[in-house]
Amino acid sequence: MKQDNQRQAVLYAYMAGIFDGEGSVGISRVIRDKKRPDWSPRYSAYVSFVNTNKEVVELFRKTFTPSYQPIIEHQPPHTGYKTQYRWRTPGNKLVIEILETLLPYLRVKKARARLVIAYCKGKQVDGFKRRGGVPPKELRRRERYYSLLRMQPQRLNEEPRNSVKR
Repeated sequence: MKQDNQRQAVLYAYMAGIFDGEGSVGISRVIRDKKRPDWSPRYSAYVSFVNTNKEVVELFRKTFTPSYQPIIEHQPPHTGYKTQYRWRTPGNKLVIEILETLLPYLRVKKARARLVIAYCKGKQVDGFKRRGGVPPKELRRRERYYSLLRMQPQRLNEEPRNSVKR
């Protein structure tokens, strides 16, 4: 998303500040069936935001996904807790667009955002058969990014290497 004016730049800076504290960016891994070792795990990049103020969550939804991606409402399990509102968006293209928009203003989650952008831009999605699974080289690449994002936050500030062990 391009910045058309100074007002939009201020909005993105504001949103990045909130996202640094309340947002989440990463790669999820789902192992579909542990009884079937021939099935490849599924890796998905995501951007997520949770807050008790629905108006703030709505700002993220309207800014980045106005036509879809509903806000999910979580009722508190115990009395005394506030209702939480959650917005989450998967999908490589949209995740790249959101993160590249916020990246210049991020501080805390900048390293994580860079890793997820690199993961999404390099993800091989074509050139292999559905039944044959994801090629081993691509699986290792996806697992490496997934593992990097699970590291301690202070280690993430180190620049990631472009090469993947093969």
